Amino acid sequence: MRLSRGTLVASIGVNGPQGFVVMYICICNAITDRQIVQAAQQGARSSDDLAQGLGVGLGCGRCTSCALALVQETVATLTGGAHGCAAPVPEPAR
Repeated sequence: MRLSRGTLVASIGVNGPQGFVVMYICICNAITDRQIVQAAQQGARSSDDLAQGLGVGLGCGRCTSCALALVQETVATLTGGAHGCAAPVPEPAR
């Protein structure tokens, strides 16, 4: 478990195929960090994109901020932007 922007987020790491560690970001829907990174590589940019494409955040919702931060980090890597643990950019209010 880790603290993410004031919210306790449960994540579980297990050995996946070929010995790689798989981190479950969304425990409710068994969605891994690798699935979120792949979604970002394929164009996901918002929590709505993740919810529609993978089901992220449709259970308890505690994973949403962590998943969105992972998307933003992946996009930064793809575009040559800043790396690290920068705080996620808040989405516009609905």
